[in-house]
Amino acid sequence: TSDGQETLRAGDIIVAVDGVRLDGRPVATVLEPKAEYIFTVERGSASAESTLLRLTAAHAQASEEEAAEILRGIEGAATALQQDAAPVASADLLGFWRLRWASDPALAAGFTGYGSVAGCRLVASWQRLAEAEPTLQVVEVIADSNIGVHQVAARKGRWEVGGVGGSDAPALSELYSRLEYADAMVSAEPVRTDRSLAYVSDTMRVDRGADGLLLVYVKEEASTATGELQRLLATPVAGESMPRWQQADLMRRYSNGPDAEAGSVLG
Repeated sequence: TSDGQETLRAGDIIVAVDGVRLDGRPVATVLEPKAEYIFTVERGSASAESTLLRLTAAHAQASEEEAAEILRGIEGAATALQQDAAPVASADLLGFWRLRWASDPALAAGFTGYGSVAGCRLVASWQRLAEAEPTLQVVEVIADSNIGVHQVAARKGRWEVGGVGGSDAPALSELYSRLEYADAMVSAEPVRTDRSLAYVSDTMRVDRGADGLLLVYVKEEASTATGELQRLLATPVAGESMPRWQQADLMRRYSNGPDAEAGSVLG
């Protein structure tokens, strides 16, 4: 500018106006008519990652009206990261990725679907990409208040990276061939998903689906992910106690998949 002040750059994320934090709100909602404003911006991938994590956490706790505004901020932060994205190599994807946020409310039940069973809820979801078979695993912790324990639901298969038609971003193809619950095989029906790798760093991954789906993952050390998994599995789940025969009947129904009519067992 003419007075020597730095101007806004493409990809800058405005986080406050005159010291008032936006927290996902559009800039226009805090602007008052005057000659000049002081914008606080976050610039660069590290700042954009921080903003994205903060907004996704706020979105989960927001009212319906607030959530719509925060969602626009999430999309802006994700777009800024995508514009600054470096080329992705297969080796960059290896490791444990914990799902932090999904734009589709249906995924509150997890990728396995067991969080939608009556009396159950999804507690945590990881995706593990490896070189050894099975190269792809989704591991989800399900809190089951029907029997008072945490269980593991999992999908297993393989992954590959390829191109996406009409997009410069590479695609992650997830090819699942096995669904498990509580260490028992439930289904061998193949399931395939293809998503654009919009952004990948040492700490965060942002995936986009053709249907507008946006997923935000954070990378965790293997020891951190497995430690949290073991902690959750050792933690009881509050709920009404069922007789053992009824618990066994419920587990048999679970073995038919998350769409089984568990509600009839729950009365």
